[in-house]
Amino acid sequence: MKKTVLAVLLLISFSLNLSAGEWYLGDSGCSAFLPEGWTIFSREDRDRISFISPEGDVIYQVSVYPGDLYASDTLMMEDHLAGLTILEADQSQFLYRGRSCSLADLTLDSEGIPVRGWFLFIDREDYDYYLTAITSPDNYERALPLILSCLDGFSPDEESRKQPGAVSTLIRSAGGSDRRDVLEFPLGALEYTWNDVTEEAGRLLIEREAAILSGYNTPEVFDEAWKRYYQLIYRNSAGDLDDLARQLERVLSDLDDTEKAKILLQWLQDFEYGSTDRFSDLMTSTESLLARTGDCDSLAIIYITLLNKMGVPSLLMVSREFSHAMAAVAVPAEGAGFSFENQRFVVAEMTKNVALGQIAAEMADISKWVIIPFEGYNQGQLALGE
Repeated sequence: MKKTVLAVLLLISFSLNLSAGEWYLGDSGCSAFLPEGWTIFSREDRDRISFISPEGDVIYQVSVYPGDLYASDTLMMEDHLAGLTILEADQSQFLYRGRSCSLADLTLDSEGIPVRGWFLFIDREDYDYYLTAITSPDNYERALPLILSCLDGFSPDEESRKQPGAVSTLIRSAGGSDRRDVLEFPLGALEYTWNDVTEEAGRLLIEREAAILSGYNTPEVFDEAWKRYYQLIYRNSAGDLDDLARQLERVLSDLDDTEKAKILLQWLQDFEYGSTDRFSDLMTSTESLLARTGDCDSLAIIYITLLNKMGVPSLLMVSREFSHAMAAVAVPAEGAGFSFENQRFVVAEMTKNVALGQIAAEMADISKWVIIPFEGYNQGQLALGE
């Protein structure tokens, strides 16, 4: 992005009235999972698109290039930053999805207009990607969660949509120490391996996304933003439970899906009720597992993640009216349930010792619940390559 483009992006005051969400960006297979309410700002050509925040104060742009155009991420960065008046810079290089990428936090003078933002350069064999999220320096601190969230919501391919984003990957790349703890389980002890830096990355993402979520006031808009909040958390943390899910699969291998769902539910229901004292009261999965503590949504996320990884389709249910969360499982069990995408799901109450399929009568109205799928939910609109 050259100086003139930066100036145009900041000065033009219109945007197309199109809904944001998960945007699939044409032939490359990449996508941008944007905060609720963002809209297309400009589409310069087939391979470049920019979005704008609802307040009109943050611009996020994605550019796609043939994979053989740049020999490396550093050369791509040098080419795009050449000629810009850089006032301050902080740069990092790290591996994302097995490929080198460069990230820069820059303050620029764009023809007399000060600009600050993050610039990400991803070098791949199939396509190269250049992402930038910018705002004014005065707005930078307020906009930083949005900037990081946009970059973390980018996925270069289908598999990446199930993995931590680039910003979270950078935090995780700091290393940290692997630790092992024994988890008590009804059918035998489980060994849980976790990493302190990975754990910190998870907490940072939860707090960042909670700050973004708190900015939505309209109920309908909040519900859509709520979905993204949990879906990004799931993307970031689901892989951390891979080994635990494999152990459980072995332990429960002789049982059918209904019995697996019941035993896992009883295990988590025995955890003590608790939450954090942070801005978001949501505990990470590691915090809950190690302390045998959690509130309704933190325990539901663990339950859903483990079941999904064992091939048992599961969903999250959240309700503003009831201030509660539950899980729902696609197993042939009796009890309260509902249909979702041609499958029947039964409810799973996480914080009371009740059977699978049981729900308090006053909470049984399904219209009061927001249903949030974690697997196979990407249904965005084409934004590039149309």
